[in-house]
Amino acid sequence: METIISGLVAILFWVLKGVLALLVMLLVFGPPIWLYERRRFRLLTEARQGLSICQFARSFDYRRTDTKIIRAVYEGIQDWAIGANFPVKADDYISDTYGMVDEDLDDFAEEVAAKTNRSLASTTSNSYFGKVETVKDLVLFLNDQPKLTA
Repeated sequence: METIISGLVAILFWVLKGVLALLVMLLVFGPPIWLYERRRFRLLTEARQGLSICQFARSFDYRRTDTKIIRAVYEGIQDWAIGANFPVKADDYISDTYGMVDEDLDDFAEEVAAKTNRSLASTTSNSYFGKVETVKDLVLFLNDQPKLTA
């Protein structure tokens, strides 16, 4: 019985040591990374002075692209970046510019699909499936998804 208890204590010690190490790493590296990203987006915002949703929307054929999707993606990407007033460009690479990884992009696409009344049931038949790299690709991917019926 003592060996089981001492084994559990040893495991608990190593788990707590690992958690403590993780917390220290977050405290040491987290703030500089956060500050770097804030500065990077601030510089991008300054470089894109004067751009708005109007230039973004002009990147699409509004007769073939649902303008609700254009707006929802634009505003959602803004929120992801640093909040309102960040000038999103259609040719921005989602992973490079915004740091969205696959799971984040999937979650984001689900949110936009819900807001714009689009189904994500059969995405594999979409011509953009597996090819979404830019913000424009995302808009066109969602635009190719069928509308939900009421």
